[in-house]
Amino acid sequence: MNLTNRCLRNRGKIPRFDIGAVSGVRGPRRLKELGVIRRLTLLAALLVLTVPAVACRYASRSDAELFAVSNAVFRARVTEVRAATLTVGTGHAQTFEVVEARFEVKEILKGTPPSSGIVRDLPFATNKCSLGMVVGDEYVFFPDEHNMVFLPTGSFRFSNGNRVLVNRRLESLREIASAGPK
Repeated sequence: MNLTNRCLRNRGKIPRFDIGAVSGVRGPRRLKELGVIRRLTLLAALLVLTVPAVACRYASRSDAELFAVSNAVFRARVTEVRAATLTVGTGHAQTFEVVEARFEVKEILKGTPPSSGIVRDLPFATNKCSLGMVVGDEYVFFPDEHNMVFLPTGSFRFSNGNRVLVNRRLESLREIASAGPK
């Protein structure tokens, strides 16, 4: 008897769908399989909940503090981006994958931009504190001694959707620059 005939014969009753009838497994063995599936589902859910969230973490400092410790602060437009490596240290030197960006200076707030015309960022990932360099976008850079400009240095994208907040921050930096060294 097919499913349609069974439904017509049992009018007024809700047809029961038995997954065991499809898989061919019935009885205690079927209950055991369901128990294993439930346990695996619970285990998977627990694993997802216990994995720590990975995020960019660094000590937050004010713009005035960042400005004071930086040798250079400038606004620039990125004109070219390429993958590269950076070797730091001597003897047991460490090599890191970086993104190098050529730039065109728009405004100097402090010091002198790198003479190489290149700043470096980490490859883009939210947990790496990278800026995510994009050709054509403008940034305010606070390069460190290796010309790295990732988020902990204070660098930020100037060309973003939240223009009002970024303009306020840039104006704040201009005020700090005009006040001179403290």
